[in-house]
Amino acid sequence: MRILYVSGERLNKFGGTPLRIREIATQWIRQGHAVVTLAPSYAGGRPRDWPTALELVRLPSRSLASFALLECSMAHHVARVAKMHDSQVVLSTGGVLSPLVYRALKARKIPYVVEINGMADVEARLRPIPKPLAHAYAWAIRNGGLYRRADLFVCVAEGIRAELSERWPPFASRSVTIQNGVNPARFAARDRSQCRRELGLPNGDFIFGFVGLLCPWHGTEDLIAATRILRERGVTGFRAVVVGGGERFESLREQARREGVEDLVVFTGRVGPEVVPLYTAAVDVACQVHNDPVIGRLGNSMKFWEYLASGLPVIMSDMSEAVRYVGRGVEGWVYRGGDRNDLADTMQVAMGQRASLAAMGAANRRFIDHGHRWEDVARAMTEALVGLVGRTSRA
Repeated sequence: MRILYVSGERLNKFGGTPLRIREIATQWIRQGHAVVTLAPSYAGGRPRDWPTALELVRLPSRSLASFALLECSMAHHVARVAKMHDSQVVLSTGGVLSPLVYRALKARKIPYVVEINGMADVEARLRPIPKPLAHAYAWAIRNGGLYRRADLFVCVAEGIRAELSERWPPFASRSVTIQNGVNPARFAARDRSQCRRELGLPNGDFIFGFVGLLCPWHGTEDLIAATRILRERGVTGFRAVVVGGGERFESLREQARREGVEDLVVFTGRVGPEVVPLYTAAVDVACQVHNDPVIGRLGNSMKFWEYLASGLPVIMSDMSEAVRYVGRGVEGWVYRGGDRNDLADTMQVAMGQRASLAAMGAANRRFIDHGHRWEDVARAMTEALVGLVGRTSRA
C-alpha cells in the first residue's frame, strides 16, 4: 500500500505525534508498504534517522494570516505529493486538508483518514493557545470543521472516540480506536544499581518516577505535595524523580522549595530520548497522576506503555484513561485523582510491597506483548486502511 502520512506538527522532537508517526511509518516500511511523510519545516532541517521519504512545507509565523497561508500551503503540497507518489490513502494528524484538496482526492478515489490524539479545545481550558488556533478550534467545534469530509477517524483513545461521537453523531460509524504503543527494545531490562550510579541517584532509596511533559493536566504538582505529606508522616528512605520539561517546570520547582521537599524531588529538565530508558530503569515505581477528569479520559499516554515495557508497576490516577488496565493484566495501584492524601497513602502501600515489585514489573512487560507494541499498532492501522482503500476503489 502507498501511504501519504501528513503531520500538522513539526517533526523535530521525539515524543507525541512525531514519535507515533516515526514508529508507525517504520513498521509499515518493514511490512512492505511505501510511506511518504509531509510536515511543516523547521530550523535544523530533516529529523535525524527519519525512516521515510519526507517532504517539508515552509512554516510561517503564527499570525492569523500566516496560519491560513500554512493551511493553504499544506493543502497544495498534499495534492502535489499524493499525485507524485500515486498515494492510495492520505492519513492526516489533525485534518489539515482544505475542501479543494478533499475534492481532488475524491476525484482520484484517494480516501482521507484523520488521526485524532486529543481534543484541543478541551486542553485550551488549562493552557493558553495562539489566537489563530483558537479561532480554528472554535470553528471546528461548531460544525465539525474539515473532519466531516474524512472517510475514517482513527482515535488514539476510546474516550476520544466517545467524545467525537457525542459531539458529531454521524461520525460514530466511521471511527475506530487504535491506541499508542511502545518499542520494547528501547526499554529492555537494565541493571538498576548501575543506572542509578550513572544518573547520580542514591541506590538505597525507594524512588517514584514521573516521565513526561510538565503541563497542567499531568498532575505532577500532586506528586510533589504527596512527597511533602509523606515527610510530614515521618516516612524516610524515598524520593521522587521528575523527568521532563515544559511550561510548568519552574513553577513545580518553586512548589518543591515552598513545600520543603526540594531535597526529595529531583527535576531533570528535558532529556534526550536515549536517556529516558535509563531513568525508567532506575526507579522502583512509575506514577501516572492525571488530575483533570476530562483530559485524563481523552488521552492515551505513550509514557504509560513505556513504563510497562520498562518492567515498572504503576501508581495510577482513576482519572487516567489507562486505569482500566490495572487489575486486568497490568500490575499497580489506583488512587483517587486529585486527592493528594490518597496518593500519599498509595505511595506508602507501594513502598511496603517492595518484595513484590519485580514480579509485578515482569507481568507488565508480558502485557506489552499482547497487542501493544508499535508493530501491533501498525498492523491494526493497516487493516483499517486496506479495508477503506478497497471500498473506495470500488465506489
